Amino acid sequence: VGLNQHIQQISPEQMGIRLDPDSLPIELRELANKHNAMLDRLQTGFRRLSEFSSDIAHELKTPLTNITTQNQVILGACRTPEEYQDAIASTLEELNRITKTINDLLYIAKAENKLIHRHDEVFAVQEEIDRLVAYFEILAEDADVQIVSSGDGQLYMDKNMFERAVGNLLSNAIRHAYADSTIVIDVQEVDEQVTISVSNQGDTIAEQNLPYLFDRFYRADKARTGSGSHSGLGLAIVKHIVDMHAGNIEVKSRLGKGSTFIVTLPTGEKNKKN
Repeated sequence: VGLNQHIQQISPEQMGIRLDPDSLPIELRELANKHNAMLDRLQTGFRRLSEFSSDIAHELKTPLTNITTQNQVILGACRTPEEYQDAIASTLEELNRITKTINDLLYIAKAENKLIHRHDEVFAVQEEIDRLVAYFEILAEDADVQIVSSGDGQLYMDKNMFERAVGNLLSNAIRHAYADSTIVIDVQEVDEQVTISVSNQGDTIAEQNLPYLFDRFYRADKARTGSGSHSGLGLAIVKHIVDMHAGNIEVKSRLGKGSTFIVTLPTGEKNKKN
């Protein structure tokens, strides 16, 4: 009867209820422990979902508020054609930010539910990195930083996902690099593994922040929250892509040395042979 009452009490609003294994017959204690562990996982999932919903609402509210306020002001009086053009350009910038956030969220949702179809192929890593460096050169020049790369390797994986992951790391490195500094990309292939490290010279990431860098919407630089087009989803996407390819990613940040993101991926030799 106690077990039945306990189960009936469980609801999304009452996820903290747990069975006391010691109060049950010995043959039911293992079941009670598993039941409690299941509730722990469910409670964590509900909490993360609630936090995620709040983060989405906050992330979308800021640009929508900016658009509304700006249009109310611009419509408050007659303006010159140039002022209307500036207002439209600003609105488009905010809409692009919303679109990017939604696209990133959809990508993460698909990745978590294994709905992204991979198209694995063999490619030279350095060739793809050279393309990315050329693409990011203008952004790097605006930030007054240089990008250099070295090493080489070969991978068998989804090339578009690889480009997206390394592109996000490179964008992140540029955004947080000191002016007049150099971003270094190094590629090494050893024992059927390719390691790509992206290093920049910038503010040290506090040790307590390192475990959360790949969480959705997490920003170590809280003061910049809501500014620019940075939504805090880029590193979460990198982590999903790396996990999908059975790889690993870690971060090292030391005072005076900057930060280094290290991605290790299997070359896919076994998959190529099969």
